[in-house]
Amino acid sequence: MARTRTQYWTSIVDVIAVKRDTHRHPLTVAEGSDPVSEVTGLTVTTAKDAEAAARTLLAPLACEGVVVILLDNGNKIMGAARLALGVSNQCAIYPRNIFAAAILSGASSIILAHNHPGNSRHPSNADWNLTEKIFKIGHAMDIPLLDHIVITDDSCTSMREDTSRWLSMR
Repeated sequence: MARTRTQYWTSIVDVIAVKRDTHRHPLTVAEGSDPVSEVTGLTVTTAKDAEAAARTLLAPLACEGVVVILLDNGNKIMGAARLALGVSNQCAIYPRNIFAAAILSGASSIILAHNHPGNSRHPSNADWNLTEKIFKIGHAMDIPLLDHIVITDDSCTSMREDTSRWLSMR
């Protein structure tokens, strides 16, 4: 099977399976069109850059989905992992899956992104609770969470831009 440098895992099991295959780079999947190939190599310097990448990764989903965007030390996108698919208003996500993807890929930092199919651009309390947990774990592991993006059909919210709440997580 042909391989490329981009990765779009459908589950953490795929991440682990790829890593265990010692003959292939941990950021490889079958060759073909995938959303990550469109964003890999782009540099993320603003919330708009993160939004564009998140929108590309989450565009086809009618249910709630969560991805982690994996960045190198120059904030270039090196890959992404689809962490979960949920229902219309919720999605179960676990920090261990986020950081397994980051560690296995060698990411220096991460950006979380998820969509709100109901088109509410406001992060829920559950979104903030998860973000705070990931922020603190990332700080402890030296894999910082740079932002958490909420995507709707026609808008986007960068949780980092809520400066007072973001800074209170420190």
